[in-house]
Amino acid sequence: MRVLNYHLPLRMADALAYLGFALAISQAIRLIRFITFHLRPSRIATTYRRPNAWALVSGASDGIGLGFAQELASHGFNIVLHGRNPTKLSRVKEDLLASQPSISVRIVTADASNSHGMKAAVENLVAGLADLPGPLTVLVNNVGGSGLMESAYTPLSRHSSSDVDMLINLNARFSTQLTRALLPTLQRNKPSLIINVGRVTGIGGTMGGPYLSVYSATKAYDLAL
Repeated sequence: MRVLNYHLPLRMADALAYLGFALAISQAIRLIRFITFHLRPSRIATTYRRPNAWALVSGASDGIGLGFAQELASHGFNIVLHGRNPTKLSRVKEDLLASQPSISVRIVTADASNSHGMKAAVENLVAGLADLPGPLTVLVNNVGGSGLMESAYTPLSRHSSSDVDMLINLNARFSTQLTRALLPTLQRNKPSLIINVGRVTGIGGTMGGPYLSVYSATKAYDLAL
């Protein structure tokens, strides 16, 4: 058996040691930033809540959107709930008013997946906010979902054109059009805030996921937006 002993030149060993030390410091800084970002107190109320301020949350019937609505309400924001099911939204409104009786809640409905009626839906939604008794300062673009593409586990080639359009509308097009339509209002009411809710599949446009190619692409779009 042959045993080969090889020693790195001293300068190269020192260079690699410095490189490893720099990498360790870099990762430690990233970890500290991650921890402090999630532990520091929120400034959303002190920065964006003014007298009688409002926040609009799209896709607020349940899930993450409902969580945003509850959290914003707890900070004293009046809430505009968006969804497509009036019955669900009415239940959310009742729960919010029961837990935060000092706020006001308004409901707006629009089908985010329907491309044919989207222009009119967005225009009607924005028009319905014209008489808000206070400034709209926060927009949470939360509406979205993977629809049939995740549950069916079917290759993209076997989905219909309408399936693909629905997914793009729901996850990218509606939020973009709603943001475009509300930007003049938010700019007029600044400081204001837009939160686009994404997913890890859209990070860098490289993560993706099995049977979720279109969904992942829309989430990468949301990240860029």
